[in-house]
Amino acid sequence: SGMELYAQVEALDPALAERFVFMTGGAFTDAARALVNDGPRPVLPKPPDLAALRQHLAAAASRRAG
Repeated sequence: SGMELYAQVEALDPALAERFVFMTGGAFTDAARALVNDGPRPVLPKPPDLAALRQHLAAAASRRAG
């Protein structure tokens, strides 16, 4: 899942994990709800607003590895 991928990347390369932007059609588990509501990365709903998607992707791309 995206959460599992994020956890692995965060463990191996925290700077890369800072560039993640999540997209979801709904958070159906407690862990997914926690990530959507309280997680450290931006979360966009599906279908995304294109302006918001562009803004979040530009911000993620500007975060550089340390």
